[in-house]
Amino acid sequence: MDQQNNNNIQTEALYMLGTLCFIFISVLIGNLLSIDTYVLSTILIFAIFAFKTEVYEQQMIAGVSYFTLMVAGITNSGYKGFGIMLVGLFLLSAVFYIYEDEVMFDSEKMNIQRIRIRAGQFVLATILLFIFSLVIVVILELAKNSFLEKGILTGAIFGASILIEAILKKEKDKQIDFSKIPEEYRIRLEQEKEKRNDALVKILSIWLLVIDFSIVSYVFARNDNGFEFVATLICITILFTTFFPGTGKEDLYNVVYNKLRPFQAVAYLVLLIAHSDKIFTLFFFYAVIVCFLHVILVLNFINFKTFLTCVVVVYMAPVVGYFPNPIRLIDTQHPTVSSVLLQKADKETFWKTTSKEEIVKELIK
Repeated sequence: MDQQNNNNIQTEALYMLGTLCFIFISVLIGNLLSIDTYVLSTILIFAIFAFKTEVYEQQMIAGVSYFTLMVAGITNSGYKGFGIMLVGLFLLSAVFYIYEDEVMFDSEKMNIQRIRIRAGQFVLATILLFIFSLVIVVILELAKNSFLEKGILTGAIFGASILIEAILKKEKDKQIDFSKIPEEYRIRLEQEKEKRNDALVKILSIWLLVIDFSIVSYVFARNDNGFEFVATLICITILFTTFFPGTGKEDLYNVVYNKLRPFQAVAYLVLLIAHSDKIFTLFFFYAVIVCFLHVILVLNFINFKTFLTCVVVVYMAPVVGYFPNPIRLIDTQHPTVSSVLLQKADKETFWKTTSKEEIVKELIK
């Protein structure tokens, strides 16, 4: 047993030294390339956590995130697609964590209670990640231009990762084990939930009818009064109905709800097309793809993990995604696709050391 403990301690020590060396080398490279400290520390903490999980998908996402940042720094690129790609990778990490037990391109879905718990854990981890990254920048500002600067940054990043891990572990231990709830109380909760859901289905089925009839009337008699508010309300309704499948009962309201629910995204797209003066645009091209994905999701041909992964790829994949698409980013300063892709970094580039230092100085004051 003592021998096994010694081996475990040695393994942990080697892992710690390896992590510290990785952070230190990354800090030196980041300084050489003028990579923003906040961005670098966020990516490094994210990468450390990902490789601790021993989950292949998370490790791959973290590796690609780190590689993307370094490529942007080495090439001194000002292409916005690199920053959008990092955001997309972070969202993919969230999807793979929250829907860990779902299988891609399968229709089987996870338990909703487990999804809520994992989503809450990821949100907490994200908040801690950004807060500690900001704290690291503040600490570094205090040691700026001293010979301790690189060492303090290395230790601060490593220390932040340990503290975040400890906080998350403590929070996870507080989670309620629903299997230990008394049977009578659980039955009462289920009954109350069923009553709420029945009422909700009645309200939503009527509301969806109102929306669809309103959209049809808009197509034939356009009226833009309060359009933005109504369009936002419809969008919120679609998001809610996406995650609320109904009660499964064979009554009038459930039948109406289940018939209308899969095609609300299509109705919303029709509304936007009727409102727009230009139909053949990149926006509508990508919207049609997402609309199709939403329909097959609600019809239960794919699960949420597949749907959300595809949506992130469609909108945030470099070059071909909607947001980083170089055709969409063409402007007077960058009139061609090649000029968008090959533009050099300026002070507004996400990874570059910028005026954020002024904000940090104000925080210290």
